[in-house]
Amino acid sequence: MLEKMEESFGERCWRNTMIIFSVTDELQKKNIEEFIQSGDQEVQRLVKKCGN
Repeated sequence: MLEKMEESFGERCWRNTMIIFSVTDELQKKNIEEFIQSGDQEVQRLVKKCGN
């Protein structure tokens, strides 16, 4: 998915990307940093590409 975004919009697209997490039971038990670290590697890659 991330590669297709870069192919379509260029590497600079990540500067204008916003990540929105909806409230889930998992997210209510952890802070956002813990949620990202314990989550899917694709989400972790996306967060890093966006500069966070």
